[in-house]
Amino acid sequence: MTTGIEWNTTYWLIIWCVVALINILSIFFGHHKALEHTKWRSQYPREKADRIAHIYGFLGGYLFFLTLTLLWLLPQSRFVLPNVKIIKWNFTYISFLVFGLCFVCSFILGIGSVTKLSLNTSQYLHANEVIKTGVYGFVRHPQYLACLLAHIGFCFLMSGILSVMYTPALLVLLFLMSKKEEKELMKEFGDYKEYKSQVPMYIPTLNSCKKQNPNKWKGNNLLTSSDLSSSLSSNDNSSSNNNENTNLIK
Repeated sequence: MTTGIEWNTTYWLIIWCVVALINILSIFFGHHKALEHTKWRSQYPREKADRIAHIYGFLGGYLFFLTLTLLWLLPQSRFVLPNVKIIKWNFTYISFLVFGLCFVCSFILGIGSVTKLSLNTSQYLHANEVIKTGVYGFVRHPQYLACLLAHIGFCFLMSGILSVMYTPALLVLLFLMSKKEEKELMKEFGDYKEYKSQVPMYIPTLNSCKKQNPNKWKGNNLLTSSDLSSSLSSNDNSSSNNNENTNLIK
């Protein structure tokens, strides 16, 4: 009886490791290949090259999220945190609270990024322009941040030890995905370097929150305090000149 339990645990552990390996390979043989638009276009006609990149992007993207979901759901050892006496909540309440917060933030980031990019761009990883407004005004990769938050939330909800242990690997994968994406975007769009220097990769900063103004990225001239003071001083000078002219006429 004990041998059966050990064999069953080993069996699911092997399956989990295979799924984790597929999740990693989907990045290098799916996501990375889909981003190499310039490479495919140098080898094939534009229409065929874009079709190849779209296939890689579609298969790699869905395979990545499917295998990541399986890593959360597959049978594995569960962890239980000790009760916090200050809060006086058991682990179930805390796990649901963390999952709820992560899920809401992940949902907002995911919907916000897809709305700005369009579903086709998100699926096929082929952008037509650099999006600098909305959630992309706070972080450069809101979809990957949403993925990380969703992973943390499901780790608490499902309490899977292997899922938690996979978190550092997921962080490395998301970072590699981001760097590869930025490398290709800088090849295709000249203004991406400026955008990269002003907006953080994952964690919003105070400066990025302050700069989140659509007018800034549309090339409109914003009225600063110095402009306002100079405008007021010029108005004062013009009004004083008008008064002097009026006195001379009188």
